[in-house]
Amino acid sequence: MGEDKIEFLFTYGTFRDLSIQTAFFKRAVNMTAATLEGYAVFGGEDGFFFISQEENAVTNGFVLELSPQEMWIADQWEEIPFYEREKRLVKTDFGQVEAWVYLKSAENKKIKVDNAEMSANVALAELTEEIQKFQLYQNIRTIPNGDFYMVIDGMIADNEKWRANLKNRTRLKKISNGYKKFITLSQTALKQKNVIMTNASIGGTHYFYLSSHHIKTRIPGALYFFENEKKVRIIIAFPCLLVDLDDVIKAYETNKLLIETESWQQYLGEVGLHCCDVIKKLYCVNGISSQFDQEYEKRLNDDVQWFYYKEQNWYDERIKNHVAVIY
Repeated sequence: MGEDKIEFLFTYGTFRDLSIQTAFFKRAVNMTAATLEGYAVFGGEDGFFFISQEENAVTNGFVLELSPQEMWIADQWEEIPFYEREKRLVKTDFGQVEAWVYLKSAENKKIKVDNAEMSANVALAELTEEIQKFQLYQNIRTIPNGDFYMVIDGMIADNEKWRANLKNRTRLKKISNGYKKFITLSQTALKQKNVIMTNASIGGTHYFYLSSHHIKTRIPGALYFFENEKKVRIIIAFPCLLVDLDDVIKAYETNKLLIETESWQQYLGEVGLHCCDVIKKLYCVNGISSQFDQEYEKRLNDDVQWFYYKEQNWYDERIKNHVAVIY
């Protein structure tokens, strides 16, 4: 199996379907039947399946042979880092293969399911609609692959609400290693600049909603809060951004960037914060192809700072680069 510049992905769900492979990757990819021992398939609260460790369990699936660009598309569909991508040994008729596997650590309630056919316990029409949206953005987006950050200064407007919010965040479900690593690296970077924050925490992993091309689209993101006395530095992170930058910026600036049903300003009010101006917008391009055209950067009528990295690294590895330019 395999050749140079090929990534192996173990799939137990959506990507087994040839029609979905064609929709996302523009081709039916090479795949081999495989099993992953020590993991079982569970149903998530959002209706989509995930795998988690379970003694004596076996998950049946396939190993797909993908290019790095196709792995990026898979990361976007799997909403990295809501799901984490890690390597595991899987068994095939050709022997053991080290393959990427999407895992999810942020689920407390686990309902074991049979993954024989589908990858989600949602209506086919709903799944089809999500696939069509995803295809649309893959076809019309002009932005190169990357991660987007907005750094915002805020003030504590309601101390009681803010303290209650901090208390509630300590009860958050388990968060992925990528989010934890971002917090740890940020604290180290701030300390090196002699900036001591009295509190550093993740404000939660969220689905942000915005209207783009007359379609209501959800994009996964995360909020980080770094407190120093009455000031709070807020970082909104959009890993593996699917839509164009200007769609997100426009939604933010017109207060149409939603968290669930609340606008951004409403959300901040609920947690006791008053939002000030955005002080940084950073886009970290992940892997520069020979076809990359920097005209998009010139066209964007905004003060976005662009950073380019030649290697197409996995998200957990890219965080080091992100923190270095944020601080």
